[in-house]
Amino acid sequence: MLRGFLSPGSARGRLGSQLSCCCEILWHSAGNSCFKKYGEMESKPSQGASDIVAVATRTLLAAGYAISGVHRQPGHIEFKCERVSRLGPTVQFLIAITDQGEFSEDDAKDIVHAAANQNRLAVLVSSGGPHQLGWTEFLEVMGGAVPSWKALTDEYREHLQKASKNEMPSGLTGEAWWIFESLVADGLEFCFGRRVNRLGGQKRGKRVSDMVAPLPDFSVVVVDAKASGSGFDANARSLRALAEYVNKQKQRQQGGGDVVAALVVSSAFVQDERGLAAAAKEFLGQTRIPLCFLTASDLWLIVKTLRDKPDIRSCIRWNMLFAGGLIQGPQIESEIRAVTQERCETREL
Repeated sequence: MLRGFLSPGSARGRLGSQLSCCCEILWHSAGNSCFKKYGEMESKPSQGASDIVAVATRTLLAAGYAISGVHRQPGHIEFKCERVSRLGPTVQFLIAITDQGEFSEDDAKDIVHAAANQNRLAVLVSSGGPHQLGWTEFLEVMGGAVPSWKALTDEYREHLQKASKNEMPSGLTGEAWWIFESLVADGLEFCFGRRVNRLGGQKRGKRVSDMVAPLPDFSVVVVDAKASGSGFDANARSLRALAEYVNKQKQRQQGGGDVVAALVVSSAFVQDERGLAAAAKEFLGQTRIPLCFLTASDLWLIVKTLRDKPDIRSCIRWNMLFAGGLIQGPQIESEIRAVTQERCETREL
């Protein structure tokens, strides 16, 4: 094995997910002849070279890697990435991706040598080869591809608020409640920088929550998206299933990230703030987990604010926001304002 190279076997154990505070999304949309169509690599619908770069970028960011540089070479593209390990130190990688069959021995040695000079571990991604990850395997190691971040589109606000009322957003097809679940998951994925485990609409007929959303600190939130034109009635009966989901997920998470909160997202709520606080108190007694409520409008407020400041997403004290009861705009704005005022920037942009 080439010295300094991270093999596929060890990659599975080391590639984790925690979004760095100082990451920057690097979009490279210019064409490049070194890449074939995405479909030619994996027999999937064709996708341009710029799309491959975008998919790789989004996937790395969603998996918790800070991208500090992208460099195009004649036959491949290189990503300089960093990730804070669970033990504290930052691990640096040089990830090289090509569609030209596999890296030759000379090219592989050159990449490993360049990585070593930068105190980085080299990861080679190709169509296959000795000590090289295939494209599909690379995506699997990262937890799956991130083909798009829908929460960043211009239509996201309109679609989210429309679907939250159990109404069909224009231009979309399917059932409004399922679209709302998907849009909530899209928003949380962007806010937390972590892949949401989507369960509800994906596993019909099974007693599972709509989704389980990991926070940047590896703890998780159990989420139910309730599309309703008149607002969700948070009475004991309607919350009984969520309590069961939370207790079940607590068992599932043993040895992993703890369940720190349950979250209900809807267009509005029948109860006022005091009524929701009472429901959360009863839920806490049943599950020992805080129950939070968030309107679609305030989810959009979080997404909108963090779209302008993506580097602070993992600096938010999410556990404080998910302490129980109704999460409102002023709380969100106060926390984000505190981050921007109190954070000490120690890196050059």
